[in-house]
This record gives sequence, structure tokens and C-alpha cells, in this order.
Amino acid sequence: MREDLGRRYDDAALIISELVTNSVRHSVNAPISVTVRTQADRVRLEVQDEGPCFDVGEPHGDGLGLEFVEKIADRWGVEDGWPCTVWAELELERP
Repeated sequence: MREDLGRRYDDAALIISELVTNSVRHSVNAPISVTVRTQADRVRLEVQDEGPCFDVGEPHGDGLGLEFVEKIADRWGVEDGWPCTVWAELELERP
């Protein structure tokens, strides 16, 4: 995995850590699912839980975690539904 992500490995690890932490804090003590999908030019990170979804345009609470996600990820968002999915994408450099 580290080889696939190159210099974005640490970014991906930080984003997953922040998204899972939010799921633990805000979900309803239900399972949390983490998915990492690599493609030729990007990696997509997804965290799903059964907690309430939120609007990315609204303030994100009292922590800085989602602000880090917003600054590090090339794209991120929320798929409102059941379960709620928060995702982020990182572009990868290819030789």
C-alpha cells in the first residue's frame, strides 16, 4: 500500500485517522467500515457509520479534524444516506 500511495501515504493515514475518530465520537456505537480504493491516478478513502450525516458547508464542530481533511484532500464530501459515508480523494503522482 505504501508503494502505491507514494508521498500521499501519510496524508491518507491522517485522513483515515480523522474520519474514523469522528465516526467513533458521533456514531451510535455501531460498526464502522473503512474502505481504501486505489486507482491509477488517485486513492479514495471512505468511512461509513450509522451516525448522523452532516453538511460539508456547515461548521464542523469544536475540533480541527475536518479542517485538516479539507486542506489535505484534493476532494472530499459526505454521501447522506444509511449508513452515512464520508469520503476523501487524493491525487497520486505517476512516473
